[in-house]
Order: sequence, then C-alpha cells, then structure tokens
Amino acid sequence: MAGRPKGDAFEKWQKTGKWPKVREEISTLYKKGYTQRYISERLHLNEATFSRLKAEHPEIAEIFNEIMDEELPEAMAELKRQAFGYWVTEDTKEIATKGKSESGKKGRARKIWIPGNYKALDHYMTLRFGKEYMSSYTAMQVMKELKEEMKENWDRGNEDRL
Repeated sequence: MAGRPKGDAFEKWQKTGKWPKVREEISTLYKKGYTQRYISERLHLNEATFSRLKAEHPEIAEIFNEIMDEELPEAMAELKRQAFGYWVTEDTKEIATKGKSESGKKGRARKIWIPGNYKALDHYMTLRFGKEYMSSYTAMQVMKELKEEMKENWDRGNEDRL
C-alpha cells in the first residue's frame, strides 16, 4: 500500500524557502476574488489537498482570516448602504439660451436618493442578526410544521389500519 509521501506541500515550501512567495501568491489571488479551487490549481494542488493543508497548518488558514478581517467591515458597510439606500451627488450642466445664441453654461449639483434594495436588506439582516430575520424564515417554519403535521397524519392513518 502506497502511503502518503513524507512531508506535505506546506512542509516542502518551508524547507525549500518558497513559503513566503507562496504565501504572497495565495494572498494576492484571494484579495483579487479568486476561489479556493482556482488558487489550488495555480499551486498545482488538488482542491481537497489544499483544504486539508488549510486544516492541518494554521499558517495557511491565517492568510484567509487576515484578508477577511481587513475586507469584511468594508463589505458589510457597502451591503448596509445598498440595503438601506444612499445619497448620490450628481453634477449637471445646464445650458441657458437667449434667443439663438448660448449665453453661458451653469454647473449645478443635485442630490439623488438611491432607494434600498430589498434583497440586499434581506441578506444584511440575515448576516447581522441570524436566520430568524430572513424574509423566507416564516415560510420555512410553516413548511417545517406542515411536514411534521403530514408525518403525524400519515402515522395515524397506518394505526387505523392495524
């Protein structure tokens, strides 16, 4: 039976001194929004192997956690802005005309309210306060109760036949 080769990829990276370069590459790719599957392919690893390395070596998981700690507040702030709505200042230029010739150009700024997005609000509330704030939470609870009720009715139907 062929066993696991001595030392995994992380240990090899450390022994050969490639770990700082690999760490930087993982960090750069993850910041750009690439998936774990893509990152593992770039490192010439199977995705399952990469997941195992993350679980076995906290140094790898730390890369992802650091980036999430940096970017999560910004992402949550943007999600909140999209959910509740926001003001945008728009610059407009009016051209006033007198007769046949242009008399001058006037620049003017106006504020426009961009209303909140219901889906963003639903997502924000779910992330912030838990699944009880999902718009579909009540529907899920009703379906769960109906399922239990149907199960009970089915069982009662079988008891009557015996």
